[in-house]
Amino acid sequence: MEVRLVTIDQFYALFPTVRSVYGTREFIELNAYKSEAVRCFVGYDEKDKPRLGLVMGFKDGEWRAPFSAPFAELSYREPQSIERIYDFISDLADLLEDHSVAITLAPEFYDPEMLTRAYGILANFAHKTYWDFNYHYDLAAFPDFEGRLDRSARKNFHRAQEQGFEIALTEDAARAYAVIAANRKSHGYPLAMSLEQVMATVEGVVKADFFVLSHGAADVAAAMVYHVADGIAQVVYWGDAPGYSEMRPMNYLSWYVFDYYYGAGYRIVDVGPSSSKGVPSSGLCRFKQSIGCTLSLKPTFIL
Repeated sequence: MEVRLVTIDQFYALFPTVRSVYGTREFIELNAYKSEAVRCFVGYDEKDKPRLGLVMGFKDGEWRAPFSAPFAELSYREPQSIERIYDFISDLADLLEDHSVAITLAPEFYDPEMLTRAYGILANFAHKTYWDFNYHYDLAAFPDFEGRLDRSARKNFHRAQEQGFEIALTEDAARAYAVIAANRKSHGYPLAMSLEQVMATVEGVVKADFFVLSHGAADVAAAMVYHVADGIAQVVYWGDAPGYSEMRPMNYLSWYVFDYYYGAGYRIVDVGPSSSKGVPSSGLCRFKQSIGCTLSLKPTFIL
């Protein structure tokens, strides 16, 4: 296999089917300014047929896929063999051997056949690998929502039901963002996206839903959810406002979000990672486990 650079026009002509919003041309171009350079790499077989592709960004001496997304998308027209993926990664590593290369892939449930193959191959090429702890909710199990809660979460859910919360699916992104920003500030966590970046993303690039949970006149919790892939919704941000945690708004909000996408016919709600570079946040892990989420792994390979 020979890996070649192609233009973005050529890349999407070769690989017109995308498997997540993060693989779309619109998303790539919207975020291209965050890298010093964005390049499209395509692996061609011995018959000059394009087999696999990857879009990468270059910044601070490193090639990154993704360069501004939760995970990168390995592009293909039809599932590729282990041998083809091996050849592609081998040639890509040779082509970029003068620089570090970091590739983060989606959790396995996004594309089980291809991702499992890619994990194994990239792990064998990597000089460093870390696995983030990612959680998702299988909506086929939602009819037994309470049965899947652990004892503490069930108690908290019942407590939340007694609070008189109101919840709205709103088009006011700023309202939801304000709650999430307050939550992150109270915990000392940075927000990766500004409100302006959120608005640029959801106004024509990514379909998103915003949920706000209120108690009286106060907004006490919120969620921002992307329609990220076929049958999969992804919680990009969620959290409760400082001072309201004893009312257990997150137990109510999580139930509502799962119920909403179950009713909409989705298969999975990806609740996202509870770790950073492989280091788990024990509180986040415990909460997501307690509400019935399933653990998956999101790997990053450093070549």
